[in-house]
Amino acid sequence: MKTKQFKLALLMLFVLLSVSLYSQDKFQISIPTYEPESVIDKITSDVKNDLKIVDIDEVEIIDIDDLAPQDAVQTILFIRNMLAVGAGFGFGENTFLWTLHAAYYLRLMIFANSALYVSLGAVYEGGDYDQYKSSLIDVQLKFLMFTAISKMMEIRLIYGPMFAYGFGSQKYDFEGYSSKDKLTQFTAALVVGLQLMIAAQWSLALHTNIFAYQSQTWKPEGGGGENKNNSTFGLINRNNIFAISLFFYLGGR
Repeated sequence: MKTKQFKLALLMLFVLLSVSLYSQDKFQISIPTYEPESVIDKITSDVKNDLKIVDIDEVEIIDIDDLAPQDAVQTILFIRNMLAVGAGFGFGENTFLWTLHAAYYLRLMIFANSALYVSLGAVYEGGDYDQYKSSLIDVQLKFLMFTAISKMMEIRLIYGPMFAYGFGSQKYDFEGYSSKDKLTQFTAALVVGLQLMIAAQWSLALHTNIFAYQSQTWKPEGGGGENKNNSTFGLINRNNIFAISLFFYLGGR
């Protein structure tokens, strides 16, 4: 009896051991191992990707001083439409000239640090000479470049050609003899000047004709022959008007 019980116990133990070994082999779990540094790197990378964090080492730091003037925050743009008004004066040998002027400026082309403008304006010009006085209305056409010469573009060099046609009269008075002539005048000149940005809506400009060719024709009102005079002026303030203009910005980019 005891022998049968012992055999039965051995059989049950064998069955339990077999089931236990089979279970361990079937459901054995493989646990991967990581080096400490690789685990930390993986977690950091996952967090960056989830939160879209940019590594500061990958960001290029740009000094604003290295930016081109047109890219800086405080860059002042070349406005498309401008209106200028002002006055001028000039001196020659026994001559005093003065002007009042107004002009409209339209930007034709824009470049990295400059812009090309066309200008159409009118000028009232008065002249006081030893023996006669003159008054003219000039219609002027200019093609001017405005080129920035400072880092923030607030100071600009102005240069370009100017063409004008004027009409008016001159009065001649010498030792009791007087006459009045009809006067026409053609002028071609090279304009140079500086523009200073004062505020967001206006600026101040100083300019003159550094070189000018002028052709005058006059004819006595009472009849008589026509006279003509051609002259050139190559010095600042010598029969060349030195003008001051206020520029007002009318808008447009």
